[in-house]
Amino acid sequence: MLNKFFDFLKGYVIIEISGKNYERFLNICLGKKIPIRTTKPCKGGVVISVGRSDFKRLRGIARDCGVRVRILKKCGIYHFVRKYRHRYVFLVCSVISFLLLFVTSSYIWTVEIHGAKPGDIPMLSQMLRDNGVFVGAKKRDIKDIYAIKNDIINHTDGIAWLWVYLDGTKADVRVLNRRTVDNMIDISKPCSIVSTAEGIIKSVTVKAGETALKAGDAVFKGDTLISGRVRAFKEGSAENYMYVHALGEVYAYTVHKKTVRQKLYTVKEECQKEHKKYYTLELFGKKYNLYGRKRVNYQTYRTEKYLHELKMPFTGYAGIGILCENYIKTNRIKNPISEELAFDMARDRLEEEICSALGIKSEKLDEKAGYRKISDDEIEVECTVSFIENIGTKEPIRSEEIEQYGDTDAAGA
Repeated sequence: MLNKFFDFLKGYVIIEISGKNYERFLNICLGKKIPIRTTKPCKGGVVISVGRSDFKRLRGIARDCGVRVRILKKCGIYHFVRKYRHRYVFLVCSVISFLLLFVTSSYIWTVEIHGAKPGDIPMLSQMLRDNGVFVGAKKRDIKDIYAIKNDIINHTDGIAWLWVYLDGTKADVRVLNRRTVDNMIDISKPCSIVSTAEGIIKSVTVKAGETALKAGDAVFKGDTLISGRVRAFKEGSAENYMYVHALGEVYAYTVHKKTVRQKLYTVKEECQKEHKKYYTLELFGKKYNLYGRKRVNYQTYRTEKYLHELKMPFTGYAGIGILCENYIKTNRIKNPISEELAFDMARDRLEEEICSALGIKSEKLDEKAGYRKISDDEIEVECTVSFIENIGTKEPIRSEEIEQYGDTDAAGA
């Protein structure tokens, strides 16, 4: 960005070099340390851009190489002022516009939050506002990003990291959520371990709590595996229990089964030349549609979005941008596939879905899969996978039960 700005200040010329020896011309220019900014091949030669002060040095080289040099365009502030030197109203308006952009660039006009959960965005927006990051805020008042980060992280449970990047008039807020670990319960609170699936017990390891299960027992989903309710009375005395935070591992032989319907073809979308474009103006945080009613009559289409932002040298984003939405018409082409290939594709997907739902300490034992044809272009695939897995998950014990039967001192301990 800065290089383009300084090139504009110094001025440059876009020229076309044609002739048989244009490659020799370029090599000599590089040998004499004449900077060539851009190169683009064209019919019979090449288009390059050189600095305004270096253009005069090319005449002798062009004459020696026998190439033809043609000026396509002159760029830079010198040529701009010279072209419009008698249009005083235009020059005054240009200066005023530049000054307005420079003044408005000292404010925040757009606040974008990336990475946060949709439900957390209103809360984050309010906390950012409390810390001085909001639309219309002065950038010079936002001094300590570290303090903003620490304040938001310390007052929220689900955010692990946050940072505010200031890009011109835009505040880009990046959020990283805490990785939630399933079944995390405060170890000081009583709980039991219950089954997440049905199966046959392989082994039971109890670290806290009690259980009556042994290897070979059948369990169903929701059954208590290790109880946090521990008997604390003798026969003939009043019923009383001690409630603890159950700990342990219960491994069982389990079977998981899933079915899915798979088409006997794949669909490929091919883009056509026909398309429609719609533009939206983004002006200091507000969006204005530059079209009437959006109508996309294509049955199938692909959407491409491009955001063109106006960025000023040294300040960055100036608060003005154009969003282009391009809707490209597509045709869906069906490519037939064999039943065997369709079966393999569905089986792999089912196996991945089954395995992704298991814990980290799971061992795959066996897999069976089959399919049946239900129509001319569709089959139904069934996949059955057996595992040895830890089927225990923690479940809090209700406070009413603890109050009725529990030993308060023991439970607190």
